[in-house]
Amino acid sequence: MRKLLILLLLAGCYSVSTEPIRHKSFTIDGGTFPFPIQVIIEEDPNRASELINRYVEDSVSADGFEEVAGYTLMNAEGRPVVIWLSQMSDDPGDIAVANHELLHATLAVMRFSGVPLSDESEETYGYEMQYLSNQFYKQINQTK
Repeated sequence: MRKLLILLLLAGCYSVSTEPIRHKSFTIDGGTFPFPIQVIIEEDPNRASELINRYVEDSVSADGFEEVAGYTLMNAEGRPVVIWLSQMSDDPGDIAVANHELLHATLAVMRFSGVPLSDESEETYGYEMQYLSNQFYKQINQTK
């Protein structure tokens, strides 16, 4: 009986990670900086480039997506337009890649908006990163 109780307690602590998201598309908005950013999660490089090309000025080819896990694409003026990820899961590596791309998007939004990175603007950058991350992870969590 004691072994069964311990087994049940341990089983209750075990969390099964969800299957990776490999095919999803959604839009996040920039909050104070009203620039929509399309998020495309697509593992197939050919399909990813097809989806991305709907939102960017210059077409991209699948070749650029075969050896990376994520990429942030900007328009000619430097405004972020698309965040692409090959997949997304609860795995720390996937979360790190998403955060990496969200940082690129944050930097691009702020530069495009004319807000240089400095001691005075650091908090504004932090709030924008927080806002984009919140938008992103809310959408991801709706999938689970």
